[in-house]
Amino acid sequence: MGVEDLGFQWGARFNFQFRPFFKRTLVRESSTIIRQFREKKYFISFDFDKRFGNFDLGNFQTQLFVGTQCGVLLGNYRAARSSADAIFNLVPIAGLSFNLGDDTFLKIGFCYFRDKLIEVPDGKVSINLIFTLKEPKRESPRLQNKNNAPVKEDYY
Repeated sequence: MGVEDLGFQWGARFNFQFRPFFKRTLVRESSTIIRQFREKKYFISFDFDKRFGNFDLGNFQTQLFVGTQCGVLLGNYRAARSSADAIFNLVPIAGLSFNLGDDTFLKIGFCYFRDKLIEVPDGKVSINLIFTLKEPKRESPRLQNKNNAPVKEDYY
């Protein structure tokens, strides 16, 4: 949920991402201790991006975009009393934005997402579908008299 400025081509959104399944991970506790857990991850963030450069790619109007995600990475472990440490993350992201319509974008990008897991690489592909809600048109009501004939509208 957020704001997408179609004129100046920038966006700001509140974002929630999660891994819907438990994944086996290794966590380094100290220089000599590595623990194995099954964990779920959650990322709550504010996202900011800017689109620029227009060109055609296939039948789609395409733009480049750069941005950042600023948020907190949370996690919980299965069958353990402890949870993953909360990690503040500032995630740079860049990629291509495909304009699917006047108000719909498909953004495919690459981001550097630091999650402090040993066996999981920090580079990740991001896919976002963004659509804007159109403002409803405001039309004045049609006034009618008792004979269902239109009445001249007088706003003063």
